[in-house]
Amino acid sequence: MGERLKSIGIVTILTLIVWLFAESESLTEDELPARVDVMVGEVNRDKLLARAVDFDGRISIEVRGPRAAINRASQLMQTPIRLQPGGARGAIPATDGSHVIRMLDFIKAWPELAATGVWIDYVRPAEIRVEVQELQVVDLQPMPQLTDVAIDGEVRFVPAEVSVRVPKSVADAPDRPQTISIPISPDDAEQLGPGPQTVSVPVQLPESMRGKPGVTLLTPQVVASFTVVDTNITERFTSVPVQVLVPPVEFDDWSIAVAPEDAILQVDVRGPRQAIEALKTPLENLVGVVSMLDVDLTSGTAVKAVRFVILRDGVAAPLPPGVEVLSEKTEVRVITSRRVGPSPPP
Repeated sequence: MGERLKSIGIVTILTLIVWLFAESESLTEDELPARVDVMVGEVNRDKLLARAVDFDGRISIEVRGPRAAINRASQLMQTPIRLQPGGARGAIPATDGSHVIRMLDFIKAWPELAATGVWIDYVRPAEIRVEVQELQVVDLQPMPQLTDVAIDGEVRFVPAEVSVRVPKSVADAPDRPQTISIPISPDDAEQLGPGPQTVSVPVQLPESMRGKPGVTLLTPQVVASFTVVDTNITERFTSVPVQVLVPPVEFDDWSIAVAPEDAILQVDVRGPRQAIEALKTPLENLVGVVSMLDVDLTSGTAVKAVRFVILRDGVAAPLPPGVEVLSEKTEVRVITSRRVGPSPPP
């Protein structure tokens, strides 16, 4: 009885193996999705630009063959198919122009797919149009764009031209930029004082070229050499008042004032012409201020350092950038006395 069951088991297993083999080798049809990436290979990366026209990268391949072969083909389709100029199967000519690729011929020439053992019946879409453009290097003349910097003579750049790699259509366009703006400001160096200066300035593509396929900036920065002219002026202000900052709680009980000989100062103000001229208008007033926040008012007199600020509509503001006040007196005498009788109105 045991031998009979053993024989039946062996026959069943053999039958199953034969059935599975026959099933794997039976002919069937299927439609396999795949993705095609139009790209430029490493050899032509600096020479050509390729792009598909009205194609989203998806194709469908109708195949016939044994189920095992179709499974192998389906597994192969998990990796995008590369379609590139001058590629291994030569589907796209490595020449400038518009090329129509017959996808059935291209897929049939794919050796890895042929090795799976499937037959290719049809490919959708049947054709793909690919535009190939030659890449060229154009040189743009750098033009200095100066902000808050006055120079004597011209700005010299090294290198003397900015190189940009562009598609042929951009290079041949009648409105292609011939120059490129190089902004130079005091921020480009720690300090742009008068005299010869050399600064490294980053380069940015002209706005009309930014974001365009195939456009690459080959000169990321230039070195600019120029001579800065001193545009500062010095003006004398003969009537600069000195004001006292008093704690509000002390105002009712104390009379605090700058000594008469120090109440009005004569100072020299140096800085950019525009900032100095603004100080002469009614809108901005130069004043000296003295803080009494840390003074013992019972002492009757104190010598305090004076600092200078701008009053705009009664509100104190720091001196404009680059403005310096030169005063013979850096300290003033302040007189304090306790009030007698009612306090004056604030």
